[in-house]
Amino acid sequence: MTLVGTIPPDLGNLSFLSSFTIVNNSFHGTLPNQSANLRRLNHMNLENNEISGEIPSWFGSSFTRLRTLYLFGNNFSGLIPSSLCYLPKLEILSLNRNNLQGQIPVRIGNISTLKILSLETNLLSGPVPSSIGNLTFLSFLDFSCNSLSDTLAFQVGNLQNLEVLYLGHNNFTGFIPPSIFNMSTTRVIWLGFNLLSGQLPPVTGHGLPKLEGLYLELNQLSGPIPSSISNASKLINLQLPKNSFSELFQTLVIFDDNPLISGELLVSVENLSASVSFFYASHCSIKGWIPSKIGNLSLLFWLGLDHNVFTGTMPATPGNLRELQNVNLGSNKLHGSILSELCRLQRLAYLTLTDNELSGPIPACLVSSNSLTGSLPVDIGNWKSVTNLNLSDNLFSGAIPSTIAGFMHPTHLSLSGNMLQGSVPQSFDELISLEYLDLSRNNLSGPIPKSLENLQNLKYLNVSFNRLQGGVPNGGSFGNYSSQSFIGNEELCGSPQFQVPPCRTDDPYMRAGSSKLLIYILPAIGSPILISTMIIVLLRCRSRKDKARIQENLLPLAEWRRVSYHELHEATDGFSESNLIGAGSFGSVYQGTLPTGMTIAVKVFNMNQDREPLKASMSSARYSATSVIEIWLKSLVALIWNSKPWLNIMIDIALALEYLHHDHTPPVVHCDLKPNNILLDKSMVAHLGEREQRLAVKDSLSSILQLALQCSADIAEERIDIEEVARLKKIKAMYLRQVEHV
Repeated sequence: MTLVGTIPPDLGNLSFLSSFTIVNNSFHGTLPNQSANLRRLNHMNLENNEISGEIPSWFGSSFTRLRTLYLFGNNFSGLIPSSLCYLPKLEILSLNRNNLQGQIPVRIGNISTLKILSLETNLLSGPVPSSIGNLTFLSFLDFSCNSLSDTLAFQVGNLQNLEVLYLGHNNFTGFIPPSIFNMSTTRVIWLGFNLLSGQLPPVTGHGLPKLEGLYLELNQLSGPIPSSISNASKLINLQLPKNSFSELFQTLVIFDDNPLISGELLVSVENLSASVSFFYASHCSIKGWIPSKIGNLSLLFWLGLDHNVFTGTMPATPGNLRELQNVNLGSNKLHGSILSELCRLQRLAYLTLTDNELSGPIPACLVSSNSLTGSLPVDIGNWKSVTNLNLSDNLFSGAIPSTIAGFMHPTHLSLSGNMLQGSVPQSFDELISLEYLDLSRNNLSGPIPKSLENLQNLKYLNVSFNRLQGGVPNGGSFGNYSSQSFIGNEELCGSPQFQVPPCRTDDPYMRAGSSKLLIYILPAIGSPILISTMIIVLLRCRSRKDKARIQENLLPLAEWRRVSYHELHEATDGFSESNLIGAGSFGSVYQGTLPTGMTIAVKVFNMNQDREPLKASMSSARYSATSVIEIWLKSLVALIWNSKPWLNIMIDIALALEYLHHDHTPPVVHCDLKPNNILLDKSMVAHLGEREQRLAVKDSLSSILQLALQCSADIAEERIDIEEVARLKKIKAMYLRQVEHV
């Protein structure tokens, strides 16, 4: 609960009150004068409220027993009352984060019992009083973030119990007093963001055995950094950026943006504390080799040596820095290979080696088993010299760029364990030196490129657990791969050795060779079709010669007309057995009499014929050549191909129509089923083509079918008569025997 309002004057009636705390509320207004009656008070904490006005002067005369005074985080303004300097038992004075102005009281050093003094983040100005050196019990001094000026009081060095000294973000000028570097108890010194100049004292580090952090950034310091600072054996953070130091020393920790002249990182860094966690020295023009002794900083987790002039090879010793998380060696002149010792850095999250002269393969551990995201770069093929690329177990997405074929001599490529999509690039067949390819555990789809058969050196292939479809190639090195290379792809088919189902005849992979149909069809059926066409033409010519003689012996024909199914049903007494003339493998023939007295024969095709792919139909005719010619045509096909392949072709077409009607999404009605759109591959497997497809055999195949249609024309004069049909009985008998054998 947050309290609001003002502090009531009646509070002064609590004369026996010894502790008053109202922290983290919203009290406002000024302190009531009646509070001066709290003479037994030894602890007051008003921090983080909105109390305003000046700090009452009666604090010094009324609160003589006061030990702790916390007023920080309010809106106090005005001067710091000098009466506070007469609180004989005060140990903690915290006035930070207010709006106090003016100078620090000259007699601040009179509070000899003071242990913590914090005036941070106010509007104070002027110098630090020399009396500050009298506070010999002081352990924490914070005057930072004010507008204090003048030189630093050398008396600060008298504070032999001081542990923390914060004087940053002021306007101090001049030299840093050497006495500041002789406080043996000090752990942290912050003098950054001032106008300090000159050189660091030669004794820097001699008297600071407990120093952990030295912050001198953004000043005007110059000259060499004394090597004596290496005596600060517990130093963890040393920040010296944005100065004008001219020479680097062997225990650099943080040195960003110093214009070092001919500086070198000397090899004797072993004097640095093993607890050093940051080592920065970027933009410093450092030359020479990176010393191997840097591997002694066992707790280092950030190493920045970028934008220098380092030469030579990478040292192997950073591999011993098991806590290292960030390494930046970019923009130098390092050469040689990237050492595999970096693989021992189990916590390494960032590694920058750009703009160097490094060569050779990238250690596999540096790019695999991370959390790299995004798409693979389109210009990945520009990595001409890469021979071994392992990007497995990351979070890459998108398609595999076809430019990956730009690698000149790759031997190993692993993209497994990502979220890659799309198809396997056909350009993989250009990686002729590839020996190892792992694309498993992704979301790849489409067929396995048959072009991979060209990779004769490919000893290992793994495309398991994707969404690949179609047939598994069986040429090249594919015969050497096991089923484990293809497991987890439910729509793959092919050889039983891969433990995948056999490919269906409508499989896209099996249709891939449809463009080569002319090569296989023309030699197979061109000659038989030509022969059969010549036979029909000869029969046609003979019929014309004997036409006059035959017609004299024939009875006059009645006018041909359409007959309905109902009329046929009544004419044959419901297709009763008493009117059955004969039956065959394709249907039955019934005799009937129409109401006009015309005697007819009705052939009913068998609707339940085994494996018949097309629905049967019913037709009627006189005792003429129509039905027999249909049988003759089928017999002719049976002579060209035996009956079993013919039936299989019909079954293939039926399966294709079934797929289009029932399994395809959305369902498709072909609407153009005809011989021109039935394609045969080299295995005599039929494929249903698109409506627009036309084959080169159209002319020859259409010619023979056209002749057949003419033989069954509606006009009697254009049909072959029964006498000529009788000559085809032997062909019919041969056909029926073949069908019966099937």
